[in-house]
Amino acid sequence: MEIVYAKNPRIDTCIVNALYYADNFEFAIGNSLRKWIVKNYKKSLDFERTQLSRFQKVIYSNAMIYAFVVICSRADIYKKGAIKLCGGGNVIELKFDVY
Repeated sequence: MEIVYAKNPRIDTCIVNALYYADNFEFAIGNSLRKWIVKNYKKSLDFERTQLSRFQKVIYSNAMIYAFVVICSRADIYKKGAIKLCGGGNVIELKFDVY
C-alpha cells in the first residue's frame, strides 16, 4: 500500500485507513506511505472522531495510532518485514515492504 495523493487534506482519515487496511487486509505498508505518515502526523488530529465517522466505533486508541507512527519512523524494523503492535486489547501484525 502506498500514498497516492500526497496533498491529502484528510490526514487523520488517511492514517486511520492505512492502519485499518494494513490490519484487516494484510497490506504491506510501502516506504512512501510510511514517510508520509511520519511527516503528516500531529497529536492534535482527532483520530477517534475520524473512526466514529468512518466505522461508527473507535477501533484504534490514540496511543495505538501514535505507536503506529513511531513504528513507521523506525528504519531498522524494515529488515524484518513485519512487527506486532499491541494496545487496547488488540494485537495487530503490520507488514512493511522490505528495503
